[in-house]
Amino acid sequence: MAMANPPPVARQRILWCDVPKMWPLALNCPLAFGRGTFKSYGEHSDAELLRTYGFVEMGRSNPNNVLVATQQELLEACRPSSIGNEAERLARVQNLLKPVYAIPASGVLPAELLTVVQVILMSQTDYQEFHDSDLQVLGKKFHARGSVHGQKVTVCLLGLLSKLKQRVATDPTGESDRAKLSRAVRSGELLVLQEVQCYILTHLAPVESRKRKAKAKVAAKKVSKSTSTATSSKDGG
Repeated sequence: MAMANPPPVARQRILWCDVPKMWPLALNCPLAFGRGTFKSYGEHSDAELLRTYGFVEMGRSNPNNVLVATQQELLEACRPSSIGNEAERLARVQNLLKPVYAIPASGVLPAELLTVVQVILMSQTDYQEFHDSDLQVLGKKFHARGSVHGQKVTVCLLGLLSKLKQRVATDPTGESDRAKLSRAVRSGELLVLQEVQCYILTHLAPVESRKRKAKAKVAAKKVSKSTSTATSSKDGG
C-alpha cells in the first residue's frame, strides 16, 4: 500500500504474489515513496456498512446513522388524521412523495417528509393556496404549532414514529456474528428514533401539549420514587 508507483514488474509481484488482497488506488496527487496511505469506506450508516461491507464498528455511536421511513409507512400514519376523500388527498402529494425518507442522526425531519404530511392534512382552502403558490417544500417554517392543522401534523408524525419503532425494535434472533451485527444496527436506529421524538416534541408539538407531557413525566418519576421508598421502608420494618 505504501508503494503507490512501483515498476510494472514489481507492481505485478506485489499485487498477485506478496499480498493476497489489494484494492485499486486512484490518486489525485503524487504520493512519495514510502509514505503510507489507507482506504476509507466513506461516510456510511451502520446499516450501509453491514449491507455493503459486512461489518459494523462496535462500541461507538455512528454520526452517519439514519432512520428510514417508507412512503407506505408515512401514508398509513397520516390516514387516521385525514378527513375527506382519501383519493383526493393522495392526489395532492403524488408529485411530492418519495419512495423512502432518510432521517439523520440529529433527529431533524427532512423538509420533504414534513411537507407531505402538511399537504395531506390541509383544508381545501389552504391546499388551493399552496397549489397556486408553486411551492414544492413547506417544512418547519410553515408549521403553526398552535393551530388545529399543526396538532394533526404532530399526531401524524408521532404515529409514524410508532410504526418505525415497531419495525426497528424487532431484533434479529440468534448468536451468529451476523445477528449480533444486525442488533447493533438496530440499536443505532433506535437512538435516532429517540432524537426524532425529541425533535417533534420540542419543535413541532403544541406548547401546552409539550408542557403537559413534561409534567406527566415528572409526576411519574415522583410516584416511582415514592413507591420505591415505601417499599424499602416496609422491607426494613
